Amino acid sequence: MKIPRCIFLMPAMIWLASLGLAAERPQPSVPYSPSAVTDRAGNEWMIEQNGALQRSGTPSMIGNCMALQFANQQFYTQQPLCTPDGLEMLMSSPQAMGGVRITRRILVLEREAALLYVEELQNTTQRNLIFDLELRHHLNNQAREITSNLGRPIKDSLEGREVGIVALPAEGDKEAPALVFILRAAGITTPQKLRLQNKYQLAVPISVKIPAGETCTLIHAVAQPKLKEKADAKEIARACAPYALEKLVRHLRRSTLKLAVNLGLSGDAFGLADWFPQHYWGLAPATSDLLAMGPGTLLSGQATWQGLKLHRSGSSAIELEASALAALAGPVFTRDGSAWAWLRDGQRWQGQLEAQGLRFTLNTGTEIPIADLDRLVTAKPATALPTAAGEKPPATAAQPTHILVELLSGERIAIQPQGSLGLETSWGPLQVAWADLVALQEPAGPEDFGGLLSLRDGTRIRVLGAGTLVLQTLHLGQLELPASAIRRIVTPQAAKLPLDDDEPTASYLELTGGQRLVGRVTADSITLHSSAGPLRLSPPSLRSLRRVDETNPQPPGGAGEIFQAILWGGGTAQGSLDGTRLRVDGTGYSWQIAPRQILRLVNPVPVADPALLRRIASLVQDLGHPSWATREAASAALRELGPLAKWSLREARQTSTDAEIQRRLEELLQQQEEE
Repeated sequence: MKIPRCIFLMPAMIWLASLGLAAERPQPSVPYSPSAVTDRAGNEWMIEQNGALQRSGTPSMIGNCMALQFANQQFYTQQPLCTPDGLEMLMSSPQAMGGVRITRRILVLEREAALLYVEELQNTTQRNLIFDLELRHHLNNQAREITSNLGRPIKDSLEGREVGIVALPAEGDKEAPALVFILRAAGITTPQKLRLQNKYQLAVPISVKIPAGETCTLIHAVAQPKLKEKADAKEIARACAPYALEKLVRHLRRSTLKLAVNLGLSGDAFGLADWFPQHYWGLAPATSDLLAMGPGTLLSGQATWQGLKLHRSGSSAIELEASALAALAGPVFTRDGSAWAWLRDGQRWQGQLEAQGLRFTLNTGTEIPIADLDRLVTAKPATALPTAAGEKPPATAAQPTHILVELLSGERIAIQPQGSLGLETSWGPLQVAWADLVALQEPAGPEDFGGLLSLRDGTRIRVLGAGTLVLQTLHLGQLELPASAIRRIVTPQAAKLPLDDDEPTASYLELTGGQRLVGRVTADSITLHSSAGPLRLSPPSLRSLRRVDETNPQPPGGAGEIFQAILWGGGTAQGSLDGTRLRVDGTGYSWQIAPRQILRLVNPVPVADPALLRRIASLVQDLGHPSWATREAASAALRELGPLAKWSLREARQTSTDAEIQRRLEELLQQQEEE
């Protein structure tokens, strides 16, 4: 890869409280000078000092893209910085523009072959601001078509679950890749306005509300995937899928993601803000109870009642306690004679409302009887203060305390788990212990096979309900219902996981449909059909097996998807699996996975056979040999083994008492960390 020229001077002192990457990555600290960067897919990027992209030497549609504009002013910086490896750039405006200080951070994502942009917008004033800016893209050539990431030709906006823009090369321009701009995550479904001119100029106007003194971020990406000259909507959607922001943002700190306004992640990976919302049927809780009485009438005061019950179909009457009730919607609002009760613990029930003595007293003292209820939202619960130095206040109802099951009817019910959950997958039936479950999310789109089930070991599988469930609920007694009636599930474990969970430490496969199986490939060997013939590899010898770009040359006969294997012992291999299914064994399943469903196989920890372990142990002992030549030879051999020897070296460092062995072990491990 060509690295941008970075002049190595004394690192500049910079302060960025909210932005940053994983702690192990160096921060941008040396002056950046624009130069072409080539990612692993062969795409070239010429990144200007202000973050805009210019055309590079290879055939490209890039003209002047990713330019940031505010009030007809172009974002500029005095001296951008970069990391020593040139893979991350930092650009800060020298002064606030319209009260907002702008900082751009750009990451070259080599593995994903994309650029990730993080725009930090800091309100430097003491008033709330609405900040309007534009992302502008000028294409090098007129595009054949401008579509959404789902392949729909667009003229003025992204709709529904569309998250990005695709500029397709003109007919006959076979060498130029398509240009993909990913603007937001799938959780945002409101229309995104665009301005298109003659298929060679794009503008994305963005309006952001920034509270006084606070900071927000915009996170977006750009990529250059190869597409067939006349790719259809399905092929375009498939090519854009790897660039979903939900996948790319794992490179960012959680503190950065919490400030993002275009991710729709609500600070968690499982939509907990939807289970514990800030608004109930359009009304936000206040310091007083709120009573809606038809359009245009909203009163503040206190609601009281002698008795409040909900008659849920198939259950006995449920008495609603004032301390547990967050909001009520009555027949005036629902217009079908029913009522809804939303509890502070995330439950939501539907039924017939029975209210005795329901009254509302205004803050002025006037009392109003309520005959037919519209909406009632109870006051925010008081926040308890710490009772001792360093003691945290009690947790509020911002996360599940029980397993919550959402039905197709929209009701949400807390259950006491018993037995297991029976489900169907693409590979066969699956029984999941409730204790292993984190969440079940509904399908993101009609093309998805079932909802996405997340388990505690990191497994994610698309599933459909199967059979009949008998659920022991917390308040509604025992319910019997078909598993297909369940839309979503969330457990307390969901609140404990990070926004983008770390990759598992055990062996796993990444599959199509956002799936991941944590388990072992149990075949004795995997045959990779390379151009020079078949190559048999043992599954544990693989560091990774990754599907490569479909435009890469096919092996003789063009058999199946092309994969690249990286070996723990060193070296790489490339070829097809020739339709061979891989048997994967995990908790509660043993499935045959077709190559077309596999994106990546990963063994995070190398597995060495007994003979190699004995050799490593012998080499470690030679590190303390009286002969200097023997010690040097042992160090060189262990260095050559690389990751295969890492865990043995760590263990030897803990047990060895020989000073020379300890010194050489430290050197070897330090070298491995730096590589």
